[in-house]
Amino acid sequence: MLSLPAIKRSIVEIIESIPLAHWVVIGLLTAAVIVVLLAVKKTKAYPAVSMGIVVFVALLFLETAVIVRLFDLVPYILGVDFKVDVFRVFQSNKLGYETFFNIVLFVPFGFFLSEYLYVTRRPSLWRCAALATLATLLLSLSIETLQFLLRVGFFEMTDLVTNTFGGLVGAVLAALFRFVYICINKTE
Repeated sequence: MLSLPAIKRSIVEIIESIPLAHWVVIGLLTAAVIVVLLAVKKTKAYPAVSMGIVVFVALLFLETAVIVRLFDLVPYILGVDFKVDVFRVFQSNKLGYETFFNIVLFVPFGFFLSEYLYVTRRPSLWRCAALATLATLLLSLSIETLQFLLRVGFFEMTDLVTNTFGGLVGAVLAALFRFVYICINKTE
């Protein structure tokens, strides 16, 4: 059963596993993306910040899944698991509620990437959602592959599926948000 203290404890463990210097680098790279989009491409503030959040989430996942393990900052397990463990979705493990976090933490990635695509490219809402979900799948696949190739973790299909599902949820929420926003603005 998910409980607020256990979720809080897991978040604190994640935050504490990342060294301060790494947080600074993640922050600087995120800020650089926003500044470049604002200055060079003359993007408006909302899409620039949306892409900044996408970059921040991607860097955070790369950091927690690969970098801290590469420098032996947290313990890890090596291997490959190509089966999808449906029962694991409802169980807790040594990191707290990994599956819950795999879904919830990828929601902002899917949401803000879908928003960025819609605001800057203007394709259909559902096409933006599909592209954001595909990007989430590719990011998750990259992270899982890096874990395996660098021998710092376990390539798990369950993680790939739950991460992608989190991105899909975020992208669908963005499409619904944008649909409501469009409907409200049409009536005014």
